[in-house]
Amino acid sequence: VPAVPVPLAERVDTTGCGDAFQAAFTVEYLRSRRIEAALRAGARRAALVIRHLGATPDNERGDRCDRRDPRRVAP
Repeated sequence: VPAVPVPLAERVDTTGCGDAFQAAFTVEYLRSRRIEAALRAGARRAALVIRHLGATPDNERGDRCDRRDPRRVAP
């Protein structure tokens, strides 16, 4: 599964990217039991987190990387 590309100009801080990847991977794997889906969820979450200063996005609604959630931000 390829990484989600993030343009250099959008990369702000890598703090928390690994933790975010692991969390999203684990949640998706427990839901679907599919490694590929879990890897994609982890990559999407890490690509979102890298765009913000600190480990979490400054976001009131708490976006999720779950592709089934219409509120998500990550592609």
